[in-house]
Amino acid sequence: MSASENRSSLPSGRAVVSTMPDRLIIAEMVLGGVVWMLLVSEGPVQAPVLCWVVVASVSCFLLSSLWLLLSCCGANASTVWLTADAVYHVLATLAYLSAAICLAVITNALSAHKHVSWVGPSAVAVLYKYFIASTILAFITTFLYFIHAIYSVMRSRRAPYTAI
Repeated sequence: MSASENRSSLPSGRAVVSTMPDRLIIAEMVLGGVVWMLLVSEGPVQAPVLCWVVVASVSCFLLSSLWLLLSCCGANASTVWLTADAVYHVLATLAYLSAAICLAVITNALSAHKHVSWVGPSAVAVLYKYFIASTILAFITTFLYFIHAIYSVMRSRRAPYTAI
């Protein structure tokens, strides 16, 4: 393979964790998993807005896991995967951004109702702390997906055009 073909194709095997945009997928998966674990750690999610946050983070986690598995197995050799990589990461960025904004709105609304009792922290105060942590992690995960999307779009634009 020539150097230009190597730069415009997706890595496979061990090269997945050694190239810049593709090594972000592990951080995206870890932080995304922590987001939904923090949300469901206090019990079942009741609000429909929080259900969207959990659905977005779990689906991005599962699709990123599948994407990483396919990349490590070398199933991404076609040029169609370049476009699919860019489209997936742009859509994942938008899904995570909407989920992070919804979570920030819920966390802000919850801040008005937190109070500390004399015995110990109230359930709302503990839930508020979990929501703050998951909101921060959701925005960091959104930023990682955004950086990955930029690199994926640049990589797909560098690729030579081939008809399917």
